[in-house]
Amino acid sequence: MNFPSEFLFIPLIFGIFGIPAFAYAIAGALRKRRILMHGGLRPAKLLAMTPVSSFGPFGGGWFKTRFETSYAFKADDGSERFGRSLTTDLSLLNDKKRGDEVEILVLPTSDRHTLILDSKARQLLDRAPPLLQGGA
Repeated sequence: MNFPSEFLFIPLIFGIFGIPAFAYAIAGALRKRRILMHGGLRPAKLLAMTPVSSFGPFGGGWFKTRFETSYAFKADDGSERFGRSLTTDLSLLNDKKRGDEVEILVLPTSDRHTLILDSKARQLLDRAPPLLQGGA
């Protein structure tokens, strides 16, 4: 019995679609880790919280509601900057409304990279595991 040569294309197809998706996910995780490690706390004004539905087996369920939070903060040069961040923290949705002050993490080297300080990020910062301390 000969092995059908069409089956050799199946791993190739998974590689074509899987490798870029994997690289995109790793890049996002590394960016978030860098902000958690080196970011400084700043106050920001909450502008909006927009629900974003996600679908997939990752992140604790097939259907998961995330929120894109938009906020404004002061940059180092005094200008007003805008940022956005995704969160699944429902307590943030219940406790805060438009115009309230929230805390964000901002990279000192780039005002472009921000992260809202939700309960998950605060928990990571409070525990300060070695992963977020840069090794050790």
